[in-house]
Amino acid sequence: MIRKEDSGSDNEEKVQKHLMKRVELPTFEGSDPMGWIARAKKFFAIQSISSKEKLRLTFISMEGSTSHWFSFCKKKTKNPSWEGFTEALNKRFRCKERSIVFEKLTTLT
Repeated sequence: MIRKEDSGSDNEEKVQKHLMKRVELPTFEGSDPMGWIARAKKFFAIQSISSKEKLRLTFISMEGSTSHWFSFCKKKTKNPSWEGFTEALNKRFRCKERSIVFEKLTTLT
């Protein structure tokens, strides 16, 4: 038998879950690195993601040529960190001319 207090508590939790906005790690396709970093930081804070997991999750959010850059950057860095990654991401993608040159280089075999 369900007590009245329990069903009220369950309903309240359902309403709260319904009202909460679903937060997802945004994809990054090479534009607006500072905006992407800000949204990713919100996601990590809300989900309580550890520093170690941030880079692992970041890889799945990279789209297109940015995933190639991320792999290259990760291999090149001895001790990758979120802070180092965001600095490199900003340097690499804040200027569109630089990204075009890098994309051309990654297609060379």
